[in-house]
Amino acid sequence: MEFPAPLAPLQQDVAALAAVWAAALPEFGVLPFGAQGEIELMSDPGLVSVTDAVARLRRDADALLVRVAAEVGRRSGPEFGTEGLAKKNGFSTPTRLLASSTGGSAGEAARLLAVGAATASRQDFSGASRPARYSHVAAALEAGVISVDAAGAITAMLDRVAPRADAALAEGIEKILAERAADLPLSLLLRVIKQAEARLDPDGAEPRDEERWQGRSLTIRENRNGMTELTAHLDPESAALVKAAIEALVSDGLRSKGTGTGTGTGTGTDGSTGSSEAAAGVEPHHRP
Repeated sequence: MEFPAPLAPLQQDVAALAAVWAAALPEFGVLPFGAQGEIELMSDPGLVSVTDAVARLRRDADALLVRVAAEVGRRSGPEFGTEGLAKKNGFSTPTRLLASSTGGSAGEAARLLAVGAATASRQDFSGASRPARYSHVAAALEAGVISVDAAGAITAMLDRVAPRADAALAEGIEKILAERAADLPLSLLLRVIKQAEARLDPDGAEPRDEERWQGRSLTIRENRNGMTELTAHLDPESAALVKAAIEALVSDGLRSKGTGTGTGTGTGTDGSTGSSEAAAGVEPHHRP
């Protein structure tokens, strides 16, 4: 049977994985049964090569899954009513159908659908083919050089700014982001995307700052054990002030505990109680 052309990247990936897998194992000796046993025998460089090969296979498989998701979404559109693909198969939405197939979350399925729609080629009224809405991301995804998460982050940002951003500038930034996504870890890429969004939609930054300011809140309650619980939602500027104040209290508490003198903020011999974790004998923890 002739191998379908769209599956050729997966076939090549499996062949490449088989090659690096064999090269990573010892030349002599009896191999144990099962993947874990063989992986445990791999050399360090070989294990890295196998990791890269499996990751490449995953990216190409995910790119194909995105294309499948796009078609599932198209055939499940509201215009099809009860004859839509999802409803015909017993699902209220294409998101639920995909989540059932992948075994993943609804959020993951929604991301597959969104990226699929943003990177699928289109047709005009005459039936002629048109490029995808975000053709540079689509090309990078199809080439297997970026992940679905990276593609989703880029296309979601571009969708947000589309009503206000200059189209030519947005396309240029899309191209840059698609190229950078191939080299940057996702955490750094998200920072770059945030900077790009501010450049494409400078007027949108001020309303977002106002929303954060209006969304601030602080809840103080005493639980049944007599401990005071603080729950806060703070904008970055307010959070910086609060964090600085807490760190100052913690530092004072540590100094007082270390010297045995001073006013401190902890529990003293007179029974007074403070709010510092350090003064209470608990080492402060800072989330990295």
